[in-house]
Amino acid sequence: MKIIPRFKPSINYKQLNTILLRLLFGNSPEQAISVFEQKFARYLNVKYAIRVPSARWGLYYILKNLDLAKGDEVIIPAFTYFAVAAAVIKLGLKPVFVDINSRNFNIDVEKIKKNISERTRVIIPTHLCGFACEFEEILNIAQKHNIKLIEDCAQSLGAEYKNKKVGSWGDASYFTFGITKNFTTLGGGMIATNNDELADRIRREIITIRQTSNKLLFLRLLKAYIMKFATSSILFPIVYWTIRIFSYFDTDIVDVIFREKKLLLENLPKGNQLNNIQAELGLAQLNDLDRKNEMRMEKGLELYRKVQDVDSARTALLVEKAKNIFSGCPILVKNKKDVKRMLLRKGIDVSAGYMQDCSRLDVFNEFQKNCPNASRAKDEILYFPIYPELTDSELMYMIGAIKQLASQFTTKKFR
Repeated sequence: MKIIPRFKPSINYKQLNTILLRLLFGNSPEQAISVFEQKFARYLNVKYAIRVPSARWGLYYILKNLDLAKGDEVIIPAFTYFAVAAAVIKLGLKPVFVDINSRNFNIDVEKIKKNISERTRVIIPTHLCGFACEFEEILNIAQKHNIKLIEDCAQSLGAEYKNKKVGSWGDASYFTFGITKNFTTLGGGMIATNNDELADRIRREIITIRQTSNKLLFLRLLKAYIMKFATSSILFPIVYWTIRIFSYFDTDIVDVIFREKKLLLENLPKGNQLNNIQAELGLAQLNDLDRKNEMRMEKGLELYRKVQDVDSARTALLVEKAKNIFSGCPILVKNKKDVKRMLLRKGIDVSAGYMQDCSRLDVFNEFQKNCPNASRAKDEILYFPIYPELTDSELMYMIGAIKQLASQFTTKKFR
C-alpha cells in the first residue's frame, strides 16, 4: 500500500533554509518588495501589483476603492469561500449568489445574465482549483452592462485562458500566498490591476499596515518546516495513522487544523504586509512557478484521462483554450464521507475542501437562493492529491483505487 498526503508545501528546504539565514544574520535587500511587485506585475502582464496581507484583504480593498454605494449588488458564485461573501457584506454591499456550471464548477455564465439588475456593479468570478473561467463571455457581459470585474485568483496563479494569464482579464484581481498554495511566501497576498486610480487609492490606504515582524515570520517558518517534514516520505506514514485514527471518530484532523471556524462578518482578521525576506522568497518562487505548474497540469490531466475510462467517475470538463493548473483535483462521489474513509484505508488522504455553498449558509440567510449545482458540489466533491512531487507510481496507484471504488462515484447530471 502506498501512503499519499493530500498536499505538500510548495516550498523546498533550500528556500526554507535561506529564510532562516536571513532571520539569523540579516534581512534581504530593501528593494526586494518593490522588485517582487514589479516582477509579479510583469508575470501577469498588468501595470500594477500591490502587496496585501491576504486575499481577503485584497478583495476588501478593491471593493472599498471602486466608488460603490451601500446596497450595490455584487455577483459571486454560490460555490466559493465564505470570506468572499463576508467581505462584500462588511462593506454594506449585497452579495448575489449565482449557481455554478455543470462542467468545471465555476460560475455559470448564462445564470450571470439572469441575475443582473439595475444595482449590479461588480462580478467576482472564481477560477476554482486553477481551472480558468470562460472569461471572454463574462467580460462581454460586464462591458455590455458597465459592470466591474474582479477575478478571484486565490487558487489559480499561473493559469491561463486563451494564452492570457488569469488575473489580467478584469478590472482587478487578488491572490493569496499561503503555505498550502501552489505559490507561497509564508503568508500574504497580492492585488493586480491596470487601473491607475484604483492602484493609487489602494497604495495610499495600505501604507499604514505593518510589515510581518521577524518573530512572526520565524513562527511561520517553523510551521512550514513542520509541515514539510510531516508530509515527507519519512514522517507521513506516522502522520497517516494519526489521521486515520481520528477518522474513526468522524474527525478530519487536518481539516480541524486548517479550517477557519469564525465567519468574521464584523471584523477582518488582523494581517501584516509582506516583508523583504518574504519578497525575496516570492522572487525565487516566481522563477520556478511555471515549471511546477506544468508538472501539476501533466499529472492532473493524466489522472482525468485515466478516470474517464470509469463510467461512474465524474470529473471537471475543462474549458478549451485554457491552461488549467490543478491547484485542486475535484471528482464527484456518491457518499463523500464513506468514500473518503475508503480511500484513507488505501493510504490516500483526500480533502473534502473548504469551498461551501454560501447560498445556503445560515450566516448569509438574508441572501439565500436555490443553487442546486453549488449544493451538490459541496456535498459530493472530493479533492485528490496533485502536486509536483507526486510520483508516477503514486498517480497510478490513485487511479487504480478510483477504479476499484467505481461504484461509489456518480455520473448523475447537474441541472
